[in-house]
Amino acid sequence: MTRKKTEPATTEEIKEEVEVETVEEQIEEENENKTRNIVCVGAAENSGSFCLVYRDDLTIYPGLLLEVGKEINEDEAADLLSLTTFKFKEVTK
Repeated sequence: MTRKKTEPATTEEIKEEVEVETVEEQIEEENENKTRNIVCVGAAENSGSFCLVYRDDLTIYPGLLLEVGKEINEDEAADLLSLTTFKFKEVTK
C-alpha cells in the first residue's frame, strides 16, 4: 500500500529509499570509471579495402582501438559504428 504524502514515512520505506540511492550512485561511479572504446574489426566483405582514412590525421587499420573522448569524439564514434564499408564494435574497459 502506498502512503499519502501527508503521512510520515516508515523506517522500512526510508531504508529502501536510501538503499536505492546508494545502488544508483555505485552504478553511476562504475560507469564514470569505464572508458568507452571503439575497435575496428575489419573491412566489410567485398569492400576491397585494407584501411580507412577517416581524417587526415587518423588512418584506421583492423585491430585499432580508439578511445572515445581522446582519439575520437562521440559523434565520430557514432559515425564509425554506422559505417557499412568497415565493421566496428564498441567495447568498454
